[in-house]
Amino acid sequence: MLRQISSRLFGLSRGWKTAIQFSTDTLVLSVSFVGAMLLRLDHWDFVGWPSLWYAPMIGVPTCLGVLAGLGFYRATVRYMTSHVMQAIAVGVVSSAAVMLVASQVFSLSVPRSVPLIYAMLAFAGVGGSRFALRSLYLLGQSRQKDPVLISGAGDAGRQLLSVLREGPDYSPVALVDDDPVHHGSSIAGLVVQPP
Repeated sequence: MLRQISSRLFGLSRGWKTAIQFSTDTLVLSVSFVGAMLLRLDHWDFVGWPSLWYAPMIGVPTCLGVLAGLGFYRATVRYMTSHVMQAIAVGVVSSAAVMLVASQVFSLSVPRSVPLIYAMLAFAGVGGSRFALRSLYLLGQSRQKDPVLISGAGDAGRQLLSVLREGPDYSPVALVDDDPVHHGSSIAGLVVQPP
């Protein structure tokens, strides 16, 4: 069943995938703001404060705009790198900064600590959703790949491990190396074994 969901989701057109990501990020950022307010105030009374809601109305589009400008929505989920996490960090920090400035300039009812809490929740939510999608993709792919053993835990073995995991044909299941220095160490979740 997971494989069917994965194949349908990753089989969608580029436009649909971008729309789903954009919608999911909007929801995650909005929930992050509400969560930040709830964590800070420890009550739900803020829901009835009309001026409060201008902060996320300014901050959420700021984050989405920065992410789009940095090419975040063009990145392929299965090939995520540290650049994607940097883009998320820049987008979330920009959003939090805009919220903080807007709340001070327009005297909104947003406590000063909320943008910081929001930034942490939003970073975890947006980044976590991408890693969850990537894991879903890899899980769906690994069930149909042939298992292989990689001989060598040096640089070439690590590069081969990375390439094989991203490719459609083979799934590395173990690393072996004749150098006892490498035995027992973990490389990308695989423990190096003696031959």
